[in-house]
Amino acid sequence: MGRHHAKKELAEALEATHGKVYLAAERLGMSVTGLYARIRKDADLGAIVDLYDGRCTDAAELKLEQAIMNGDAWAIALQLKTKGKNRGYTEKLEVEQSGRVHIDLEPKVGPDLERAIFRILEGLAAGGQTSVIRPGDELPPGFRAAYPLHPGSSPGAGQGV
Repeated sequence: MGRHHAKKELAEALEATHGKVYLAAERLGMSVTGLYARIRKDADLGAIVDLYDGRCTDAAELKLEQAIMNGDAWAIALQLKTKGKNRGYTEKLEVEQSGRVHIDLEPKVGPDLERAIFRILEGLAAGGQTSVIRPGDELPPGFRAAYPLHPGSSPGAGQGV
């Protein structure tokens, strides 16, 4: 088992490596996971890492701004795709799919539809076209009656679409 490092040693290693945890752990001769654990437990150590990360991001953003001002197309595109999204600059991605796709859908079956389905199944089990949808039954919007709603009417007539 490795030795316990004092907070001061850890801070000095993080400062020397500009907050780079892997390099600091290597310098200290300790595991990266061990150093990350110490950083999580100590806000001061975490602040060192955050400071260098923030400074590095700021420097990168300055370079990006310079590239934009120089008219570099890659920089302009990157800015618009990221920070310009709220202004509508997004990329459309088209995807082609080949092969099989399995989609599970949960049907929205209400009591009226359940009763109609049950009656249709009963009618089919009885061996033929019986009037399984009775006068007064309502089908959900978008459904058509497969059988006459009542004797003498045509399929799809009356209720439903």
